[in-house]
Amino acid sequence: GRPGSAFVSLPQDVVDGPVHARVLPAGDAPQTGAAPDEAIARVAKMIAGAKNPIFLLGLMASQPENSAALRELLKKANPGNQHLTRFAGRVGLFNNQAGDRLLHLADLVICIGYSPVEYEPAMWNNGNATLVHIDVLPAYEERNYTPDVELVGNIAATLNKLSQR
Repeated sequence: GRPGSAFVSLPQDVVDGPVHARVLPAGDAPQTGAAPDEAIARVAKMIAGAKNPIFLLGLMASQPENSAALRELLKKANPGNQHLTRFAGRVGLFNNQAGDRLLHLADLVICIGYSPVEYEPAMWNNGNATLVHIDVLPAYEERNYTPDVELVGNIAATLNKLSQR
């Protein structure tokens, strides 16, 4: 579900040994549908009831189909396209105090295409916000990242269904 590089470490005696096998063909990534409708409806209610919701976008949110679905969701949530003036920029890596402060003030954090390796949850999650995880894979839970709701499935399809609500 998450394309990209991986690191495999092998013992030196294995690396130096002869290989007598054919190379395995690369497989296609599995195609998933949207998250379940009842879970999407639950998140839609959470967004509607939140006083200070924040979208925390991970690397997977930048894929073209996912970012297009996200733009549509923002347009439906705020018809005047004013969401662009509310963009807080990058968080974490470049010490963006404004963005980090908004995360601390949020009552609902919706993580889209986010993995905890992108920005350590202990740096932004003070435990006061409800967490929603929207991704192709279930959350990699840790002490500071245990989502209250997970929408697992195709991100674009899930966001499109969320937009309809």
